[in-house]
Amino acid sequence: MYAVWEAGRAGEDKSFLGYMHLDLFPRQQKYGHAAVWGLLPGWTDPQQGRQYPVVWYVVEPALAHLLLLLFRSLPPALPLDALC
Repeated sequence: MYAVWEAGRAGEDKSFLGYMHLDLFPRQQKYGHAAVWGLLPGWTDPQQGRQYPVVWYVVEPALAHLLLLLFRSLPPALPLDALC
């Protein structure tokens, strides 16, 4: 599992976005394309504070390097907090 931070702000206050499981291992019956599933939503509890979202990112290793190049060329998305 990886911690996800806003670009260029790792370790800074209020820049943590959530967690990501990264599945790059090939196996039978696995999807042949990239997909992301939300495992746990993010929310703020008045007593316990912020509960951060968890996602599962699945991609075949042969596609992983292409996807990384594509993601780097995309404009920044909405902060994950805005979607939860």
